[in-house]
Amino acid sequence: MHCVAVIEANRPGLDTVIIWDDNGRLIAFAYEEGIVRMTRPLAAMTLDDGVNEVRDNFQIIEGQLTRIRDWHDTVARTDPVAPIPQRWGG
Repeated sequence: MHCVAVIEANRPGLDTVIIWDDNGRLIAFAYEEGIVRMTRPLAAMTLDDGVNEVRDNFQIIEGQLTRIRDWHDTVARTDPVAPIPQRWGG
């Protein structure tokens, strides 16, 4: 099973829905503050249909969708985002 999408919802009682692919079957887990509040196997066969089904079933009117496309690049990056000074003041 692997994650295929994350929906950050703007809704009371629900802040995130993660859609998982379990060998071709989509399953949605709805979270509030890191705790699973609801789960639902989806009838949808495609991710686009699954997102619409989640929106309807969990009554999400507004939110942000992030699709997870590439699970081959799983190497952790160790480079800092910006140069870090050796000590305070430069």
